[in-house]
Amino acid sequence: MTTLFQKNTRIQQMQKLYRQICEYQNKQMNNAIKSGINENDITIILEYLQQDDPETLSQLLRDGKFKCITVKGIQRLRHKLTPEILKMVTKNYNLELITINIINVKLSQEMTDMLAQGITNVQYLKELKLSQCSLTANLFGRLQSSLMQNSSIVNLDLSKNQLCGPFGLLLLGILQEHYERRQNLEWVYHSRGESPEEDVSQNGICELNLSHNKLTDQFIKDLTPFLQKDRWIKEIQLNHNQIQRDGVEYVNKILEVNYSLIVLDLTNNMGITKGLQEQIQLKLLRNQQQPKQQDKQVDILVNVSDIPDNQHVSYDQESPGVSFGVFDNPIRSSIQQKKKQYECSQCMKLSDTVRKQQLYIKGLEKTILKLKQRAKHNFSQTSQSLLHPQSSMNYLLEHHQVNEQDEELEGIENMMNDLTRMMDNIDAQGSATQNLTAHLSSTILGMNNVTRVMYERDDRNQEQQQEQLMNILGQNSISHNSDT
Repeated sequence: MTTLFQKNTRIQQMQKLYRQICEYQNKQMNNAIKSGINENDITIILEYLQQDDPETLSQLLRDGKFKCITVKGIQRLRHKLTPEILKMVTKNYNLELITINIINVKLSQEMTDMLAQGITNVQYLKELKLSQCSLTANLFGRLQSSLMQNSSIVNLDLSKNQLCGPFGLLLLGILQEHYERRQNLEWVYHSRGESPEEDVSQNGICELNLSHNKLTDQFIKDLTPFLQKDRWIKEIQLNHNQIQRDGVEYVNKILEVNYSLIVLDLTNNMGITKGLQEQIQLKLLRNQQQPKQQDKQVDILVNVSDIPDNQHVSYDQESPGVSFGVFDNPIRSSIQQKKKQYECSQCMKLSDTVRKQQLYIKGLEKTILKLKQRAKHNFSQTSQSLLHPQSSMNYLLEHHQVNEQDEELEGIENMMNDLTRMMDNIDAQGSATQNLTAHLSSTILGMNNVTRVMYERDDRNQEQQQEQLMNILGQNSISHNSDT
């Protein structure tokens, strides 16, 4: 924990560094820059900058090793020094820089391109905030490629802009890329039987602030298929947008199968109602209380360690088969292609069935507990009626509860029948999965035998060729001696 004394000492050191830089460059010190220096961050207010400040400021950013740089405008006007300052910030190769905030700065295409290049350069950037920047979907499209390539950004804040229209599809491309990267990284460790050396969830966007924009129901529809399968996004701020009731209902359906989102703000949207808000909050509370969900997709993996050293496994992109080759004929395939070929649709259906079964079981447990409580209550009433005849009339009036119990018991019986059918389906699908695994194992063994036979045949052919070559050389030597 940094003490107040250490904090003040750090600030004084940075201010002293700025003064030394100004003296060395023979420039006048700007008090606005000096007052913007904090312990590990610096705030640059564009309206207070002078013509000579960028040169000294560039040296300060390079030597100060700030963790956070904030560029702020007082009025949302395009200051003449803004492009130069943004270029300076985004070309800062300080390895300790983890946060860039651009606030109340009206961005142009040129500035957006500078930011795109900087996002690629800053390798350890964790938080990027572009707030009140008049950012549109077209300008955001210039950032898409850089955001897709950057694997370090965890928190993306695009609040108080003018995002609408095709922005949903642009954001979907970024989130999909981050999702596949994390899935592939996790798959690599899993295939090796190792635990990840780093937190895989931090290799991509986890938090989104899209509040105070112009997002509509179409934005929710564009992201619905992705959010239904995603398990990495933890927080989305969508308050103060233009989402109608259909969009809110889409969000409610997403949370029926999404167990990773723990914060989702939809307040101050026209479609939010008290009932839908309560349903969404209950699902978010469920996600907060339960442990981290594992991937629901069950992958069938081949243990590479069981394959001889002189062979390798390649995964055919068009068929889920396994092919073998010798060391002098390598087949290159990406990790993404490997994973896709082993996504078993039967296993995914099996996982969904198990999840539904768990919901049935929870419903049964609640109903049985309710029946037990009612049975105790009825037993106590029956005992009181036998001891106190005057209360027997009240007991008869409440006797209709037995019919309700009969209906609930009938409902439990139907649920148990459904559960039994689901268990039978699980057994059948499980046996199919085992058959597929056995088929893969037998295929591997068969190909091992084929490869061994091929090696033996090649060895025999090489021996025969060597014998023929030696015979030819011997005959040539004898004929040469006789001629001599």
